[in-house]
Amino acid sequence: MSIERPNFEGLVTRPAMGVTGRHYYGLNCSACGEQIAVLRDASEGAVPVKIVGVTEIEITCPYCRGVSVHAIEDLAAFTHL
Repeated sequence: MSIERPNFEGLVTRPAMGVTGRHYYGLNCSACGEQIAVLRDASEGAVPVKIVGVTEIEITCPYCRGVSVHAIEDLAAFTHL
């Protein structure tokens, strides 16, 4: 039996370290409310992201170190300031 591994290409490895002016998909930490970049938007806002097969993501906040689980639908597009 073969198990397909998820493709994490474009995953932000250090979420708080976004680049000013770049587009990301992210969410707000449920513990402290800070905005966290999760995926870099390589199309810079031109094409909506399509995530298949993932329903939830677990995030450790780089600001407060709180761990939370979010529905993939919670991801929202934003530009890092």
